Amino acid sequence: MTLAEPCIRRLAQSDSIEALTELIHRAYAPLGARGLNFTAVDQSTEVTRERIGWGTCFVATLGSDLVGTIVVRATHTNSVCPDFNKPGVATVHQFAVAPELQGAGIGSALLSAAEAWARESGFAELLLDTAQPVTELIEYYKRHGYNQVTTVQWPGKTYRSVVMGKAVSGQ
Repeated sequence: MTLAEPCIRRLAQSDSIEALTELIHRAYAPLGARGLNFTAVDQSTEVTRERIGWGTCFVATLGSDLVGTIVVRATHTNSVCPDFNKPGVATVHQFAVAPELQGAGIGSALLSAAEAWARESGFAELLLDTAQPVTELIEYYKRHGYNQVTTVQWPGKTYRSVVMGKAVSGQ
């Protein structure tokens, strides 16, 4: 069976934040089962809405179903991670793809949308982070051109995060 091409677009007011939160929970459940307390494992709809408000939220849809999401944010001003505060840096957050569709290219399409947004918005670099123990995600990001920049211990997290970056200007 061939997967239909997902539609990648900005989040619309008509999109359900409850459905988006449920998608995020499903995508992060395997990480939570590994003892990694990502915010996305059990965040409330209010937290989903707050994180969307940080920047530009893209969603992937198949028909009327939300199947993926990513938030790209302009430079932070007070992040625990100094690299997130550097001028010219945008960051990725709340990146999720429905578990049954992981590996189908939806995540790559969402990541490309975030990179295009960053480039078109004048950013030189896009940073993201993931838990150090999740080597499969680190390898995924490497395959997409991201390299390790540093590590950071986010407050309240049970793991150390690897911060990875990719130059997006001039592509």
